[in-house]
Amino acid sequence: MIRVLVVDDDQGLRKTVSAALRNTGRFDVEEAFDGQNAIEQFEDKEFDLVILDVDMPRKNGLETLKWIKAKDPRVISIILTAHATVDDAVTAVKEGAYHYLSKPIRSEDLLEMVEKALEAQSLISYAANSAPIEAGRKFIGGNAQVTDRSTVLSISGINQDPGGVWTQMGIYSEDSFGQNKGG
Repeated sequence: MIRVLVVDDDQGLRKTVSAALRNTGRFDVEEAFDGQNAIEQFEDKEFDLVILDVDMPRKNGLETLKWIKAKDPRVISIILTAHATVDDAVTAVKEGAYHYLSKPIRSEDLLEMVEKALEAQSLISYAANSAPIEAGRKFIGGNAQVTDRSTVLSISGINQDPGGVWTQMGIYSEDSFGQNKGG
């Protein structure tokens, strides 16, 4: 099961988010009532995913996110806030948040975002474990040399990545395979 920590000082929202995750049957969910309580739980347990509010007493969500990412950068972090600002969103992403969402949010939309985050983490883990490096136009992985786009993508289990996770990670682009270089 995927271990999740839901952190929000609003008990009603915290319980609603936790219930939505539990009802899928895929998540082992724990709750924290503020950032300091979340840190205390992270000191004793490991989590795969954290959903954080920004405005909380004792320690806000952005400070908590920074602490969590320093302790374990693999933890997927999604920020939920009722008071979204561009500055907070930029800070959250710089500190390693997967996404920054405004409250209120429908349970279905949150679950979809969680699934996308887990998929992205899976692709990142795959890429990290295969450790491809570019050597000229060849990509060298853990067990094989890959020389064209279709081989890289078929190994990854996808047929194309138009602007998707691999492109965003810099692992895939038309130019990286010697195509679309102009002229």
